[in-house]
Amino acid sequence: MNDRRSPPSPGIWPAQAGFRYLEHTADLAVEAWGCTRAETVRQILLATAALVIDPGQVVARGFQPVSLIDAPDAVTAMVQAVNEYLYLLDSEGLLAADISVEDGPLPDGGVRLRVSFVGDRLTAADRAYQPNSPPKAATYHNARLAPDRGRGLWAARVILDL
Repeated sequence: MNDRRSPPSPGIWPAQAGFRYLEHTADLAVEAWGCTRAETVRQILLATAALVIDPGQVVARGFQPVSLIDAPDAVTAMVQAVNEYLYLLDSEGLLAADISVEDGPLPDGGVRLRVSFVGDRLTAADRAYQPNSPPKAATYHNARLAPDRGRGLWAARVILDL
């Protein structure tokens, strides 16, 4: 199960940033890559949002929540960012048209992510969108986010509980 931005074969990356889906037992693994750690987290978030609805179909109507995520390390911050998106989808009806991510260090050595979402709200009466069922959560099992020195990019993986 690959999306149109998936690498065509191992070792070949067609773009500086992107994501792909991989089957994983009853769950779904998402792998992403980017030129920076922040862009790679952004790709993981876009992949998660795209499971619900193609971000290109969402009209950005001024709904722009911002989340600050403080975590002891980058992997924890990434998983928490995905779960924050799923929370905003469930509680606020957030459908993401675009996502931006900024990252930086915390004084204690941890990581802070500032995640800005641009999109629309899905309401119970809304018939403009036909979203799919969202994942339940991102898990920490086999999650990773690290530089891929061989390709000169960052690479990430997260498992979504369906």
